[in-house]
Amino acid sequence: MTWFKEKVFVSSGAKQLLGEIVRVLQELFNYPHCAILLADSSQELLYVVSSSGYRKRVLHNFRITIGKEGITGWVAKHKKPLYVPDVRKDPRYIEGVAHGRSEIAVPLLIGKKLIGVLDVESQKLGAFTRRDLKILSLFATQAAVAIQNAQLYEQERKKSAQLRLINDVNKKMATTLDRDKLLPVLVKSIQKNFDYHHVMILLKETADELVMKAQAGRFSSIMLVGYRQKIGEGIIGAVAKTGRTILANDVFRDSRYSRVHKYTRAELCVPIKMGKQLIGIINVESDQLHAFDQFDQEILETIADQLANVIKNAKVYQECKQAKDYLQKLIESSSDAITTADNLGRLIFWSKGAEEIFGYKAKEVLGKSATSFYARGREEARRIMWQLLKKGKLKNIEVEYLGKNRKKIFASLSASLVRDERGAVSGSLGIIRDITEYKVLSQQLLQSERLATIGQLSTQIAHEIMNPLSSIKMNIRILSKREGLSANDQRRLQIANFEIEHLEKILQNIFDYSKSLQLNFSRENLNEILDKSLLMVQDRLEEKQVMVTKKYDPGLPPVSLDLVRMMQVFTNLYLNAVQAMEQKGKLKVTTGQAQINGTAFLKVSISDNGPGIPALHRVAIFDPFYTTKSDGTGLGLTIVKKIVEQHRGKIELDSRVGQYTKFNILLPVKRGRMTQGT
Repeated sequence: MTWFKEKVFVSSGAKQLLGEIVRVLQELFNYPHCAILLADSSQELLYVVSSSGYRKRVLHNFRITIGKEGITGWVAKHKKPLYVPDVRKDPRYIEGVAHGRSEIAVPLLIGKKLIGVLDVESQKLGAFTRRDLKILSLFATQAAVAIQNAQLYEQERKKSAQLRLINDVNKKMATTLDRDKLLPVLVKSIQKNFDYHHVMILLKETADELVMKAQAGRFSSIMLVGYRQKIGEGIIGAVAKTGRTILANDVFRDSRYSRVHKYTRAELCVPIKMGKQLIGIINVESDQLHAFDQFDQEILETIADQLANVIKNAKVYQECKQAKDYLQKLIESSSDAITTADNLGRLIFWSKGAEEIFGYKAKEVLGKSATSFYARGREEARRIMWQLLKKGKLKNIEVEYLGKNRKKIFASLSASLVRDERGAVSGSLGIIRDITEYKVLSQQLLQSERLATIGQLSTQIAHEIMNPLSSIKMNIRILSKREGLSANDQRRLQIANFEIEHLEKILQNIFDYSKSLQLNFSRENLNEILDKSLLMVQDRLEEKQVMVTKKYDPGLPPVSLDLVRMMQVFTNLYLNAVQAMEQKGKLKVTTGQAQINGTAFLKVSISDNGPGIPALHRVAIFDPFYTTKSDGTGLGLTIVKKIVEQHRGKIELDSRVGQYTKFNILLPVKRGRMTQGT
């Protein structure tokens, strides 16, 4: 017994101790077939926890109902040792060893409490004596104490492991809040600290499904991360449905068990909840019967509570990270310059759009004063900042900036104040849109319209001058043929005739200019031109609070046209619509494709819900100098019509008084002559 005590007390845990006891029985007493069976917490079943010489099925599937079956079951119920010299004659005998003939079973007791049964079998009849029975009874007394101590030691070890795990979880949380990185580390830590056979964490992703996010242990090669489990199916699904822990120390006796791993014998499944809301599941499995106890359940439930907070924090972190990444992508993909400055006007953020517009990299400007970029200097910057402080935000104000190498940039600035959590102003945010191209185009359009107006007026004047000029020319010729004219008179008539011819040449140039516009064709996207033209009248639209509806055909092919002239067309039509409508009117712009007499056309429709145009006016709407406006020239739509026709296109008017006005423009996909049918 002294040797036994020395051996058992060096064991480090219950599992190791049970194996040591079996080995001691073999070495000291020469019992080749021996087993230790422990009682479950309900004191209803015995299950084999350590053995030698027993058949393999005993190791995993052998369980005995106390008091109802087996010699060991009788011993457990009556808590008395029993020796059976010939088991063939005892109906209680359950075969554990092949060709077993005799058996001794001794209860493992602490006081009156049953821990289990020590069982020894032999393949010989009457292999044991009463002395063996007495020795085994004494051995069982010592073994019971040792097993209880080992179990207490195991509980303390688990408590220590729990504290280590909690500390480990806190350290991992401090290292990362990325859920996808954190969960695999946590399951490995749980599996390592408690020596569980297999651990996995599943999270609820949909209303009816869990998804495995991490696992560790001996079944890892069988089940892959990403495995999906229906809620309500199996032990895992049942826990997810009810929100209550399930401890199944014999999964084959649990009707809810759904076989996943071939060697699973016991399963402990704990819900991870935040309040009443299920977040996920911690599932632990073992290839041993009765591998888990109440203490394991308490540990895992404690871990689950902590893990719920970890997952919640990780989820919040993940959502914040995704939102940050999304905003970062939006900012990086924006062609506008997005900048922020502190209360002293020093730049603290400079987007890629700002780099492209101004030509400076972020590292070149951060920390510098934003006022250095204003073309009109510090006074302009102060004026804008004063307006921002007064109004709280600014929208689409035109500002001139200076880029790299003193490059002048025309821009539209929208700005707002940035406030801290207390509401105090901590800086400003600016969104700067480069409108240099639009500004140049606007000037070009304005110049084109002025030239067109001059051309029309010049043509009308030329017509008025041409007839009397022809009469004057004819009379001068008649006078120059008279006889008796002095040399001085002849010279004067020659000068007059020369000036008349000079005037005729000027008038002819005016006629030539009026006949046809000089167009610069390029391949363009019609939808983009319509948008650019809308930007040209943005202020007017906002002034009247016009709601713009766009319905573009994204499949329009590029078309050959004069960009400036066509923007002039659309801008003119937009302005006419805005002027015709009351406050909060509706402007609709649509594009599409049409086939007319076998020719492909792009179609643009611009309509408003203004008062409409009476039939009397519609007839003359495109005539030069025809206008119903007090300040109109009557050349706007004339020029529009001329530009469209120079593009081999056609413009049509559709209007109903009191309802709407719509202009339809057809432009050929391939430049050519309009057909008669069109």
